[in-house]
Amino acid sequence: MPPCPLHALTGLWCPFCGLTRAAWAVGHLRWRLAMDANPLAPAYLVGVIVFLWVLAGGPTPRVRLELLRAGRWLASAGVLGFAVARNLPALAVLAPHGHP
Repeated sequence: MPPCPLHALTGLWCPFCGLTRAAWAVGHLRWRLAMDANPLAPAYLVGVIVFLWVLAGGPTPRVRLELLRAGRWLASAGVLGFAVARNLPALAVLAPHGHP
């Protein structure tokens, strides 16, 4: 798998480090390996599914706009919080496992 440019330059784990390995593992039904690679992978998947549903016109236009607004802030806060947490020594379990 290709290395993360941010990790290669800084040694820090970005919130997407391990996501390529997690996607591969999900595609091969290896759920434990996916969670080891990036524990936020299921949340990313759910977020993409909800986003596509909203864009496809699932809810009413007013609800759709509110969901997109709320989702933008929720996703931003979640990804930023995860990026900080996975680089804290006390939460090293959030770092990608099996990383070369």
